[in-house]
Amino acid sequence: MTQTYDAGACIYFYFGFRFKDLQDPLKVYVDVENDARDEILKCGGSLSHHHGVGKLRKKWIAEAISPMGVRMLKGLKTSADPKNIFANGNLF
Repeated sequence: MTQTYDAGACIYFYFGFRFKDLQDPLKVYVDVENDARDEILKCGGSLSHHHGVGKLRKKWIAEAISPMGVRMLKGLKTSADPKNIFANGNLF
């Protein structure tokens, strides 16, 4: 736990596993990350802290901030970055 707030805390987690005998260690990583992220959101946790959502977690953005929130962010992105230069593909 690195930060605490009135509304909760920021808990970082890392995981590792022995991949020597696995046929597809990347799939194992993705499956574990997806299951953990699903559980975090189900329990009221957030999608990200101050590092942003990024390409790896963008599939959860609508669940985390609602479809309306996504439309609002898309509007801001289009308005502030009409040529889609910055963070291209990070959220949508």
